[in-house]
Amino acid sequence: MGEIARALDIPERTVARRGQRLLDSGLVRVSTYVDPARVLHARAVLFRITTRPKELWNVARTLARRADASSVSILEGSSDIAGMLLPRDDASIRELLFTDFRELKGVESINVTTVLKFFRSGHDWRADVLSDAQVRLLDPPTTRRADPGDVLSADEQALIELLLLDGRMPVAQLARGVGLNVTTTRRRMESLTRRGLMHPRTEVVPQFFGLGLEALVWFRAPMARLETIGCALAETAEVKFIVATTGPPSCSRTSSSKTRRPSTSS
Repeated sequence: MGEIARALDIPERTVARRGQRLLDSGLVRVSTYVDPARVLHARAVLFRITTRPKELWNVARTLARRADASSVSILEGSSDIAGMLLPRDDASIRELLFTDFRELKGVESINVTTVLKFFRSGHDWRADVLSDAQVRLLDPPTTRRADPGDVLSADEQALIELLLLDGRMPVAQLARGVGLNVTTTRRRMESLTRRGLMHPRTEVVPQFFGLGLEALVWFRAPMARLETIGCALAETAEVKFIVATTGPPSCSRTSSSKTRRPSTSS
C-alpha cells in the first residue's frame, strides 16, 4: 500500500480504503502467476472447441473444473470455447488428446496447439495509464536473467502448490500450510519472485481503461520473423497475451470484454 500511495501521491489510508472497495466489488482481483514451463515443467496447450449449442455451457464448465485449466472462455456469437491447459507431462498430454477431449459430449470439432514460447503471459500486461516514473517505483526493473536450470526446494514446491489452489492466500496461512514461520515463508516467496518463477498478478476489468472488447486472433508468421513479430506485439499496450504455437493457424473470433489477445502460429 505504501508504494502505491507514494506513486499516486495520496494518503495510504485512502489507498487502502479504495483498494479494498475494488477488491470487494470484484472489479479487481489479486492472485499469483506461476511460470508453468519452469515451475510446473508443464507444456501449455491452447485449444479451441466447437460444440453443439445446447452443450456449450456444459462443456465449458467441465473444462473449467479441470485442475490443469489456466483459462476457459466462451466466444461470443458462436458455440466455440477457447482456453489454455497446463498438462504436467507427456503422458498427461496424450491422455488429454486421446481420452479427455474425446469423452466430452456435444463436441463437433477440436483444434489443439502446443505453446512454443510466451512473449507476454498476462501478468506482465499494463494498461499504459501510469507514467514511467510511477512504473519504476511500483515495479523496479531487474537485470537478473532467469536460470532455466533453477531447482525448487521442497518448501518452495509446497508454496507453489498452495498458491496454485489460491493465489490470494495470506502469508500466515501459507506458513501454516508448509510448516514454516511467517518470516521464512515471506523470504521463500521473495526468492521465487526475484528468480522470475512467480509473479504477483492483478486482474482489472478492462472497461476501466476504455477497452470494451477482447478478440482472440490466430495468425501465421514466417519462422524467420517470428521472434521479431512476437516481441514487437508484446510491447503493444492493447496486447495482453501472445504466444508462439505449433500447428496450423485458425480463423479469429471475437469475445466480449477485456483486450486483444493475438497469438502467433508457426
